[in-house]
Amino acid sequence: MPATKGERWLNRLLAVLSNTASAKGASLKDLEGRLTSGNIYDELFQIFSALPYEKIEPLYNELLECCEHIPEKNNPNFSTPCNQENIDSIVGEVGTLYRLRFEALKVNFAFFQKGLNAQPQKEPSITFKKPIRM
Repeated sequence: MPATKGERWLNRLLAVLSNTASAKGASLKDLEGRLTSGNIYDELFQIFSALPYEKIEPLYNELLECCEHIPEKNNPNFSTPCNQENIDSIVGEVGTLYRLRFEALKVNFAFFQKGLNAQPQKEPSITFKKPIRM
């Protein structure tokens, strides 16, 4: 997923999450706490399952669009991009759909998990001697 599409996807997800959370009396701080407390993918799965499906379905479908079907492993140049219209002719099991979406989520947003495990950065070595005027 290109960076701008990923950003739009996340923004739409956050809008659905914040609307749902505020309707239930939760805050974005609660959401942040859940996403930084453990495995981000497990938390996202639990959060997704609590959302109204009609609001989350377009986001699920976009995750499928990150996948391609390569019928012959020896010929990766011949592939079919997956989408909601053709996925039933490519995938025959429900579990595979979940797996594809989960793997697309991991591939596109793995930097969140890496960021949670990262060591704090040192203080920046940049200093300003004169005030900046605007």
